[in-house]
Amino acid sequence: LKVGLVGMIETRIKNNKVEGIVSKMFGGWEHFSNHNAHYNGRILIVWRPEYYKIRVVYESAQAVTCEVFYVPIQKEFITTFVYAHNSREERRELWEYINRGIGKKPWLVLGDFNSILHMEDRIGGNKVTINEVKEFQECIDKVGLTEFPNNGCRHTWNDKHDGGRIFSKID
Repeated sequence: LKVGLVGMIETRIKNNKVEGIVSKMFGGWEHFSNHNAHYNGRILIVWRPEYYKIRVVYESAQAVTCEVFYVPIQKEFITTFVYAHNSREERRELWEYINRGIGKKPWLVLGDFNSILHMEDRIGGNKVTINEVKEFQECIDKVGLTEFPNNGCRHTWNDKHDGGRIFSKID
C-alpha cells in the first residue's frame, strides 16, 4: 500500500514557504492549504496526482472539504479535514457546517476536533460536563457519522505538564 493522500493540521507553515516544503518533502505531489481562510494556514493537504484527483469544495479556518476521486478503482468520495478552534463558541461554526451534510456520496470527516465526544474521553483537569460534549455529539448524530474504532492509545492528546497531566481523545 502506498500513501497517496495526506492531510496535515496545525502546520504553522507560512504561505510563502508552503511550495518549497511540499516540493522538498513530497516531490511531484500537488497540494492545497487553507491560507485564504486563515493567515496561519492551519490545514495542508498533499496528494499524488497519479492516484488522486482532488477538488476543494469548501474552505474555512477550521475545515477543508474535498471531492476525492481515487483513480485506481475509479471511486469518488468526500473528505473533510478538520482542525477545530479551541473555544466552544468558535467551534459552533464548524458544527453548523458539518450539520448541513454533503449529500449522498461517502463522507470521511477526520482531524483534530478539539472537543471530546464522550464523558470518559478526558482524564484529569476540570470535570467534564454534559454541555461540553453535547454539541459535538448532536452534530455527529445528526448527519450519521460514526467514530472510527481506535486500536492504539485511547487518548490522543496530553498537556505535557508535570503532575496533574490531562489526557484527552480529541482526534
